[in-house]
Amino acid sequence: MSLIKTTTEFQNLVRRAEDGDFDAQCYLAELYRCGGHVVLRNYVEAEKWYLSGAEQGRRDAQLGLALLYLRGLGKRVEGMRLLALSIGVPSFPRARRGAPRGIAEVM
Repeated sequence: MSLIKTTTEFQNLVRRAEDGDFDAQCYLAELYRCGGHVVLRNYVEAEKWYLSGAEQGRRDAQLGLALLYLRGLGKRVEGMRLLALSIGVPSFPRARRGAPRGIAEVM
């Protein structure tokens, strides 16, 4: 994917991501994670676009989301599970909703 240089190119990328283009979703997540001259850094938006791919089972999105969470960014903390999933460990403990950090249950 080419470097986004203009607002129009960014808007086209967003449209493609919203239409389900996985590559566009991952690229958009990276743009939001890093920030730049076309888009401000926004970890919540980065999480949104990584999550979209991660829910489809895409390992690169799972890895990006895991790294975001492990750095303490985004809205939720389940980075270890996603990191394990991205490298092929299928039954890593999943964080319970509402549980204090570090408490997990095996699924």
